[in-house]
Amino acid sequence: MNPLAYCVEHKQELEVRDSDGDFMPQRSPGGENHIALFCPEDEKEWDIPGYDYYLLQRRYVSVRNARLMKDAQIVDLDGVQVPIVTARTPEEDSEYWAEVRINESKKGKQLVVYAGRRGASDKTQVFVDLENDKITFDQNNIHPNDVFTRVVADFDSGRSVEMNS
Repeated sequence: MNPLAYCVEHKQELEVRDSDGDFMPQRSPGGENHIALFCPEDEKEWDIPGYDYYLLQRRYVSVRNARLMKDAQIVDLDGVQVPIVTARTPEEDSEYWAEVRINESKKGKQLVVYAGRRGASDKTQVFVDLENDKITFDQNNIHPNDVFTRVVADFDSGRSVEMNS
């Protein structure tokens, strides 16, 4: 569950209670919409009359996501506006690393997977063509089979494509 608010003084998530004092607000058809936020440290209360808990939670998530994605580049994937997010493997003791991006190219939108062995100078680049249901790789870099045991893409069309060596 996503927290709605934090106590500024105690740096803790506020507890949510409905007008009956229940910690897990229940939807009651025709009932009065009212929630209260409580600090678990000192029981200080903030009343929020006229708000449904679930609506307030959805608004909180929308505002939080908007702030997280405010600088993201947006691409259109099949009529859906999607922020471009870069995902990386954690900096752990893993022997390999990987990074995934959605890029716009001359051919259209594509998913690009970069991966390699930590400390090595070369990497593999796998391109997933989202519009033509195909997988290719950059032949100027190392072959994907040197990094991955298997590369498979499942497309919206229902087609599944596996990269062969």
